[in-house]
Amino acid sequence: MAMLCGVQWDYSSDSPLLSRTATILATNGTANQTWVGGDANYNAAMPFGGMGRCGLTIDGTVMNRYGDGCYLDTDPTTHKMVCVPAFYSYVDYYPTASHVNFYISDVPTSITLEGGGSATTSLNPAFTSGGLNVPYLYIGAFEAYYMGGILTSLADVQPTTLTAGGANFSITAARTYAEANGDGWELMTAQTLSMLQLLLIVEYARFDFCTAISQGISNLGEQTNRTGGCNTGHTKVLGNVTGAVGFTSDNVVSPDVELETEAVSYRGIENLWGNVMQFIDGINIAPDSINYSVWVNTTNARPFSSTAHDGDQYKNTGQALINGIIDYDITSFDFSQAAYNWLFIPEIAEYLSLRTQYVCGGVSTSALTAQILLHGGYWPSWAAGVGPFYLDYRSTATYSHYKHAGARIQYMGV
Repeated sequence: MAMLCGVQWDYSSDSPLLSRTATILATNGTANQTWVGGDANYNAAMPFGGMGRCGLTIDGTVMNRYGDGCYLDTDPTTHKMVCVPAFYSYVDYYPTASHVNFYISDVPTSITLEGGGSATTSLNPAFTSGGLNVPYLYIGAFEAYYMGGILTSLADVQPTTLTAGGANFSITAARTYAEANGDGWELMTAQTLSMLQLLLIVEYARFDFCTAISQGISNLGEQTNRTGGCNTGHTKVLGNVTGAVGFTSDNVVSPDVELETEAVSYRGIENLWGNVMQFIDGINIAPDSINYSVWVNTTNARPFSSTAHDGDQYKNTGQALINGIIDYDITSFDFSQAAYNWLFIPEIAEYLSLRTQYVCGGVSTSALTAQILLHGGYWPSWAAGVGPFYLDYRSTATYSHYKHAGARIQYMGV
């Protein structure tokens, strides 16, 4: 049977909690108002129940899956990825009541709009590349690691941040090594990040994921205390289950302020926030007279560029990103552009003493120069609002050779 799941956000409130609104039409016939993130109901519903780790070859063949006797997170012969089945979504922005209604479904489904009328959920933009639709998207289960001229996803290695292939590790270098895997291989894109953010808020009906799941690896000392991020693979024991695993931090140069930390995993995707920040491809920020303009690769396909603002492949979304702030707390997003309201672009932010209000995510922008996006926060970012909505727009395309800037790969076979 079809599945429809929805939540409503009242952005006039400082509460990080959302209301569950839509009815699940599933085999058990229950309403999702009574569901809890990570419970058996979501595990049985698509796309949530279809998410899981697998070993993927460079030609897109799934060789094995978590739970198979032959699956190992440490096996370097395949990329360790998380499969996400395609799904349909809709964002109903209703500013009259200061509401945003988020919906996902497993098939095109009619919904009633809050302001009147109806609409139908459509394929989420993450599952379209170059005008072609894909039934699955594969996301690196672990942060990217440079090995033999490519970026891979593998457990028990230190995420690549400083150099790769003898060169500084910028978004340009990361893109080159991700795409070196072959057709369909990319860095994680803005469409993919927004899709994961949507899944999280619909499943958990909240923004405070550091409370609901874990703050992740975000409580350790500054850069001089470490060689880089902690090793991948600390959540091997979790497999496809959402949660966190505590451990004593590795890759220490001098004693950290706090040695004990924990790695977080969302349905098999380890360290989506915390540990090292990740370059997000397909989104560029350009200065205008007041704020930033946001430019997105609407094809979600190659060629990717970190400097394109051409109006052709990279189009201006019409959303205005606030500028000149550091570690402010996001209080609302710009959903005013219907064609791009799948993007979570910060519209308003305040400096708050607590990280438990509104979106529970920090945002930083810099002077009015062209920028890229780094996501998630890194090992000392707890005080800066680490989480799935931590967004850092302060870096240029040549930003490199820093211990905290890494990547994550994805595969879209078309």
